[in-house]
Amino acid sequence: PMGYRVNIDTKKWIIDKRQAEKIKWIFEMKSEGKELEEISKAVKIMIPTLKYILKNKSYLGFVKYRDQLIPSHQAIITEEQFKNAN
Repeated sequence: PMGYRVNIDTKKWIIDKRQAEKIKWIFEMKSEGKELEEISKAVKIMIPTLKYILKNKSYLGFVKYRDQLIPSHQAIITEEQFKNAN
């Protein structure tokens, strides 16, 4: 997902700092009550993609495997930030 890249040696997700800042900003704006249209214009991402980002628990450090969330990698946002945006 946006905000992560794959370490070629370990095959694990690592944070892409520049993109992660954009992800944090998206969650902050949504938490502040900004509408998706406004966020879309600010970050230049289409609304369906924003909706996907805001619901994606990968940003909490989980991957989904067989309908279960498994801790996998470093989170970009906190559980509180995720809840506040949703």
